[in-house]
Amino acid sequence: MPAPAPTELLAEDIHDLRASNRDISAEIKGLQNGQASIQTELATIKTELKFIKWIGGFASTFLAGLILSAIALAWNASALNSEVKQQGSHLEKIEQQLSQVIQHIDAAPKSKP
Repeated sequence: MPAPAPTELLAEDIHDLRASNRDISAEIKGLQNGQASIQTELATIKTELKFIKWIGGFASTFLAGLILSAIALAWNASALNSEVKQQGSHLEKIEQQLSQVIQHIDAAPKSKP
């Protein structure tokens, strides 16, 4: 069998190259579609992260306000307790003085009409 002519070899190589080129083009299109899908997913993730950041900011602000309110409530309760103790002490002094006044009145001679 005679050897193929160089033009036939060249034609076969060109045919093989075109087939290989079509395969590479198909792979590139598949990669481009995959890249577009990844970009869409990334955009979705970015949106979700923005929402999570917003929720986190809101929750942390709410929590900080709650903690500060609890501290203020404890402070005011302590001040109120201190005031109640002081008023109780003052009331005891008044009761003692009133008791002394009543004893003094009872000890005073009673006039007969």
